[in-house]
Amino acid sequence: MELEYKTEADIIQYFQDRTGSRSVLIIAQQLISRNNPQEVEIKHIRKLLHSLKAEGVLLVKNEGEDIYHEEFSSTPDRIEKYLEATTRKKNYYDNKNPNREGEVSFDYSSNDHTYFLGQDEELFGIRFSGASQQAIHVYTDHSSIRSLAMVKGASDINDVNLNKKYDGTSRARSPEIGQVVLFRNIYDKYALIQIVDIKMESRGDGFDEVKFKFKILNNSLDDVIAEPENLSSPAVKNLEKAEDKPNLGIIAGGPITAGGDILVGSQKSEKNEMDTSIHWHQKPVGQIIIGLIVTVGGGVILYFLFGV
Repeated sequence: MELEYKTEADIIQYFQDRTGSRSVLIIAQQLISRNNPQEVEIKHIRKLLHSLKAEGVLLVKNEGEDIYHEEFSSTPDRIEKYLEATTRKKNYYDNKNPNREGEVSFDYSSNDHTYFLGQDEELFGIRFSGASQQAIHVYTDHSSIRSLAMVKGASDINDVNLNKKYDGTSRARSPEIGQVVLFRNIYDKYALIQIVDIKMESRGDGFDEVKFKFKILNNSLDDVIAEPENLSSPAVKNLEKAEDKPNLGIIAGGPITAGGDILVGSQKSEKNEMDTSIHWHQKPVGQIIIGLIVTVGGGVILYFLFGV
């Protein structure tokens, strides 16, 4: 005898076709094709019933009693809400293109504003919102995205210089039609999109839509997007991790040295007008912390770059 393990969808269909309350045993007998459900099948159905009750789809009477007296029911509006939520959840991840290259038209007012490119370690969840009929906002908000950057000067998605660094210090950018954006995901994979067209319902287009080209890069790239922790400044070049080099740099002639998890540096102004000592805690896992002191007209300016 082959056991039958019903699903939530089977339970929902059952209550779509029936009204009124029924005991766990009656439900099991009517769901199992043999009409003589086994104990393991009844327990499984009872578990599904309680799960749907917890989601607000089913109502229960005599909760906690035996399978002869504990009864479940539902209403059309509860089932409708469940089906709508299930469809939204399914469509959320159905709004995607698993290919590595192509062109997409997407209603950015739907699906939590998010469209998915690629799959597995090359997944990019790109979130949009309307700006105008000439520009659109893109974000790093989805958990798959690490950073993004505008690719200034690129006129085509295939005309991007990957031998330079792009500014990835912002959560959001607003590319205009024709402009290119570079994304980096949490697996250090990269993808490009180029905006082709934008529609805005609020501006008379009748619907919201962004059309864009995309390309997931095959290249093994190294920090093409300069993020907050590795942006270079005019005064600091080639930053190195603390565990690679204990002597991290110079503060106006005074070395910064690493001792345990504390970094200490000091300096004097050229005119010996002040003697400044700086003490701060280094972040864990060898993150970089650099402090610069620049004397300008007798004043002192502090710059700190903190690893995240």
